[in-house]
Amino acid sequence: MMLPTSVRPSVSPDAIQRVGRLFNGSIDDILNELVQNARRAGATCVFLENRDRAGQPVLAVRDDGCGIDDPGTLVTLGRSGWSSEIAAREDPAGMGVFSLAGHHVEIRSYSHGADAGWRLTIPADAWEGRRALSVEPFAIDRGTEILIDLPDAWNKSLLPVARNVARFYPLPLHLDGEELSRVNWLADAIYVEEWQGVRIGIVEGGFHRQVSRTINFHGLTVPCVLARVAEADGNRSWEALVDIVDAPQLQLVLPARKEMVQNSALDALKLACRHVIFRAIAASGPHTLAFSDWAEARDAGIALPAAEARLTAWTPATADPDTGRGTHIIAQASNAILMPDFRPAIAPCADRAFQADGRFAGRLADEKPAFEGYDWYDALPRVADLSFRLTRGDEVALLSLHAGPEMDEGQVDSIQLAVTLHEDGREHVVTIPADVAIHYDAWEQYDFEEADIYVSASSQITPDDLADLLTDCCFCSSDDRNLDSWQTQFDRFRVDALEQATRFLLGDDEAVLARLRCVLADNVAWIVPDGRAVSVQLRRNEIEVQFVPEPAD
Repeated sequence: MMLPTSVRPSVSPDAIQRVGRLFNGSIDDILNELVQNARRAGATCVFLENRDRAGQPVLAVRDDGCGIDDPGTLVTLGRSGWSSEIAAREDPAGMGVFSLAGHHVEIRSYSHGADAGWRLTIPADAWEGRRALSVEPFAIDRGTEILIDLPDAWNKSLLPVARNVARFYPLPLHLDGEELSRVNWLADAIYVEEWQGVRIGIVEGGFHRQVSRTINFHGLTVPCVLARVAEADGNRSWEALVDIVDAPQLQLVLPARKEMVQNSALDALKLACRHVIFRAIAASGPHTLAFSDWAEARDAGIALPAAEARLTAWTPATADPDTGRGTHIIAQASNAILMPDFRPAIAPCADRAFQADGRFAGRLADEKPAFEGYDWYDALPRVADLSFRLTRGDEVALLSLHAGPEMDEGQVDSIQLAVTLHEDGREHVVTIPADVAIHYDAWEQYDFEEADIYVSASSQITPDDLADLLTDCCFCSSDDRNLDSWQTQFDRFRVDALEQATRFLLGDDEAVLARLRCVLADNVAWIVPDGRAVSVQLRRNEIEVQFVPEPAD
């Protein structure tokens, strides 16, 4: 065998024998193909009708367009027969009628070139081109009518499918004499611009549309991630929708027409959508865009003000994210101090010290790296480090983000919180009195009972408050997946933490009593009738319970 010296691309005749597998044959796809052909033919409206042909349900699709000059173009795969103007504007593929492959179809149309009507019948088994089909004269003076045998499954779904096809279709579409409702594709847009043969609309709050359709091709809608922009604080987001008017450079993947061709025209459209989003934001007032988005708009010549100086109030990190306190917005960030996301082993106790001291009240705000680059943000002071200085007699120890103190837990003479501030290009340390510090490293300490607790001699902390700190520093539901729900894990941990805190502050006897109170409150107290009091005496192997007079108020 000799290798050829050249080859020429071609289509094998065998392809026509597999034409039925080029399309999925759903009524959705078929109706979309037929109504798009009617629109290209210059129709002013399209009619769908249920008919009966010798006992066989038939769907008739009729339009008042220009008709079809050459019946041969219908059954020639890849030959569209459209005018050069339509071919340039819409990229018809010459495959539309083949979406009907495998169905019994009758086509009636008017030929302007022949000034005559004609009819072509294609039996269900004649789509593979094995035999010639007769073209017969037919009395029709305008447009095209296609009759398709209607399977039961199609008949049941015709109404909802037709409504969906009509929804964004630019022409009136009737089903059995009733005009189906239509919707403006960009009806929800807050801002619209025209660009190179398309209309770009911007909708707000669009991030829930992750898999939605974003491009409308004259009623045929397809998914495509065009452009999305969100504020750095997550309050608002914007997404682009596109309505195709006359943009031949934007094409659909054939034959299904359910996704966009990834080409330079689509890349240009995506960039244009981002710019339109920025102009929509500029027209809507203040924003909190990330600096990178703001800089992109600036480089594109779009005048946006700097992001609004709005930050989220700092709340200390906790070991379990579901136990954190809620946050609020700091209205004026000009006086804010930025706080990194310090680890839960140090943040809750530092917050207690901040609250008691008051010097930083209302000023601590979460860092927002997305704002880096804005002058107002870069000028704010930042907390660079936190650490606790523990003093017991002549012994001094440091509890920092990076290491625990070399000191036995218990009462100490004093605790100082050292706050390292980066401000005006320099660093300095502000010292704040504290009354409690907890060291717990989940990587090194197996259980929260191994946490090291330090309380100052002057501390007035209660067992409940100390139990809250232990919970914030140590509780994480994922540490014990064998337990029940999150709430069950949390409740059990809180009881254990209260017992440990009480033992640390008040001794073993009070710890036992504290646990008994929790058990009685959770499991017993609800049994006691309203207005009655019960006395309980417990021993290891004996329980005495009796009603007693309720004490006076």
